[in-house]
Amino acid sequence: MNRIHSLNNKWGLVKAVQACVLGASLLCDQVFARSISDLIGQLQASSAKGKLEVLESKEMHGCFFADDEYECSWTKAEWERVLDVIIGLATDRHPDVRALVARYMSVSTDARTTEPLGHMLKDSDYRVRIVALDNFLTVVVRDNPNVPARLQKMIIHQLEALLKDESPTIRRAAAAAMIQNGTTQSLQKLKKAHRRESDQATKAVMADVILQLEEYVSHPPVK
Repeated sequence: MNRIHSLNNKWGLVKAVQACVLGASLLCDQVFARSISDLIGQLQASSAKGKLEVLESKEMHGCFFADDEYECSWTKAEWERVLDVIIGLATDRHPDVRALVARYMSVSTDARTTEPLGHMLKDSDYRVRIVALDNFLTVVVRDNPNVPARLQKMIIHQLEALLKDESPTIRRAAAAAMIQNGTTQSLQKLKKAHRRESDQATKAVMADVILQLEEYVSHPPVK
């Protein structure tokens, strides 16, 4: 996936929204001494408790989030095996599992995480939606040649739909994600959302994004 490394004047707004929506952190109290096969086996167990024990472990957190206080012993191949299982848990029936899985996928640069995170934008659990949204503040799918057209359309549609979410925090993040992923159609939906928005902080974010998206629509980058 292509990630944006320099957003110029846009970066301030994106970082502000990220700081708002990513306030929670994982609790990593236990180090598990086990093989990758054992770890994967526990992640694939039917019990939510077993999955959460691994997902909340210092081993998982340290290997995915590059914790300076934890030296991850996984090889690249082992990390990819674990990520395969994580991606498979994106549709787990337990919301606590999905919420943690979303966090692990959001820090991966593996292109395979884009689609499941896109589907997580419509998850019934607020925690899952907010982490998926954070991903699309910086991950660009609009006009991205590495993202299939049908996937671009699906993700942008879900971002637009979240402009009507019951949570003002989610509505703000959805609007901010339009900076990198909004289209001409998105601009019209964003303007409608701005007119009906009752939360003043969210309304201000939407107004800022509208100006930036109007600039993009009027002067699209040369391909």
